[in-house]
Parts: sequence; C-alpha cells; structure tokens
Amino acid sequence: MKNNKIILWAVALLALIFLVFAKPFTAGSVRGTIMPHGSAAQVWIYSGTDTLRSPVQDDVFDITNVKAGTYSLIVDPMPTYKAAVRSGIKVNDGEATNVGEIIMEQIKK
Repeated sequence: MKNNKIILWAVALLALIFLVFAKPFTAGSVRGTIMPHGSAAQVWIYSGTDTLRSPVQDDVFDITNVKAGTYSLIVDPMPTYKAAVRSGIKVNDGEATNVGEIIMEQIKK
C-alpha cells in the first residue's frame, strides 16, 4: 500500500514537471500570390518527410500549420503554364513567411 502511494506521487510529480516545462507548438505559415490571374491550381511545400499543400484561391495561397524548417515550394500550374519552383523558404515557429508574388511562365506554342 505504501509503495502504491509513492508511485502515485512520483507519477503526479512527473506530470506536473512536464506541464510546467513543456513548450507549446506554435506553427508557422507560408503565403504568397500567383500571377497572372488563373495560372495556378495549388501550391505544395516539402521538407524531408513533411509535405503540405493549399489551393490557390483568387490568386492567393496560404499554407498553415507549418513546422519550423526550410522548405521547397512547387506551384502546380494550369495547363498552359510551366510549374514554378522555389527553394530555401525558411519558416519560424509562430511566424508567417511571405514568399511574395510568383510570376508563372506561359508555355510557348
């Protein structure tokens, strides 16, 4: 019986320590605009095993819940445009990373 109380107190103490010192996860985001109008369908970012995507709506994208790290970005084009790729996009916890305006190149006929 005495051993059970000691174990219970030890578990409670460990739980309290974890709650006090645990750092909450605050995700970042990646956003930007695509030009010309209607040239892209969606945007992907990837880094190692993390892959996230967002649709392009009104020429704007916003990828949320992104862990801190360095990512590459791929823009899926509409049929008459080439895919766009950017690398070295740094995301910090709790911050929005704006990649600015991405100009899509049209496929020459």
